[in-house]
Amino acid sequence: MPEIEHTAVIRAPLDAVWDFCKDMDNWAPYFGGYQHHEILSDTESQWTVKGDIGILTRTVNMQVQITEWKPEEKVVFILKGLNEAMEGEGAVLMTSYSSELPPPPASTRRNWLWWLRNKIIRFFYDLVLGGGAVQKTAVGNAPNTLDVSGSQITIRLAVNALGVTSPMINAMIGPLLEPYAADVANKIAARIEELQTPT
Repeated sequence: MPEIEHTAVIRAPLDAVWDFCKDMDNWAPYFGGYQHHEILSDTESQWTVKGDIGILTRTVNMQVQITEWKPEEKVVFILKGLNEAMEGEGAVLMTSYSSELPPPPASTRRNWLWWLRNKIIRFFYDLVLGGGAVQKTAVGNAPNTLDVSGSQITIRLAVNALGVTSPMINAMIGPLLEPYAADVANKIAARIEELQTPT
C-alpha cells in the first residue's frame, strides 16, 4: 500500500490548529481533486474526488470513516471506494513546535538523486493532477528554519487500489502521494495562518 506523510510548520497556537481541524468542512476542500463531501454522521462522510492517474481520469466516490478524534493531537480516518476498488487510511496530526526543537524531517534533501526524483514527480503531479505550486510562503519553508514557534501539522496518507489492475495503479499512485500530501499540509497551514492574521 503506497503511503507517505508531510509536515508543515504553522505560526499559530495548537488550539487554533485544532479549532480548524476538528471540523472536516474546513480541511476537506484542501485535498487535491476534491469535488464535494457530504457528512452523514459524527464519524461518517462521503467524498467525491476527481483526478488523473497517468492516462486514466477517474472520479472516485469514497466512504470516509473517522476512527479517532483526539483534541489538539489527531484526526484519524479510513477510506473505502464506493465506485472504485480501493481502500486507504490517513491522519491529520498536530503538535506544538518551537525553535528549540530540531526541524521536522519531512523536507530534507538526502542527496541529489532524491532531490531530482522529487522535482520530476512534482512536475508530473502538477501536469496530471493540476496540483499547483506548493505554497512559497513561510509555511512552506518553515520546516527548514529554526526561528519558528507555534504548531506543526502532518498529513499522513496511504492508498491501495484493489483488483486486477491494482499493481499498475499503485505504482502510479505511490510517487504522486508525496507532493499531494505536501500540497494538502501546506495549504491547510497557510489557511490557518491566514485566519490568525488580524483584519
